[in-house]
Amino acid sequence: MVDTLCQNYHWTLTEAMRLTMPQIFMLNHAATVNSKRMDERIERKKAAEEKAKKGKALRDERDPVIPSLGKRLSECTSEEIASQFAPGAW
Repeated sequence: MVDTLCQNYHWTLTEAMRLTMPQIFMLNHAATVNSKRMDERIERKKAAEEKAKKGKALRDERDPVIPSLGKRLSECTSEEIASQFAPGAW
């Protein structure tokens, strides 16, 4: 338990041994709670990144970028779109 405190709070063994047993128990509990919260925060961040990645892939599928214009299809005018299918017709 003292080793966990030393690792979590970056204390030396001498510093940790100055604490009373109730202080050690309370700090150990706080370190455990903080660790669980950090794990939950990391999981939420991973889920958000995955959701953003899926959203980007879906947008690329539904609204592709036209390489020759450098714009998304929804940003192009009718003339620009027509020029991609029938060059010189307009």
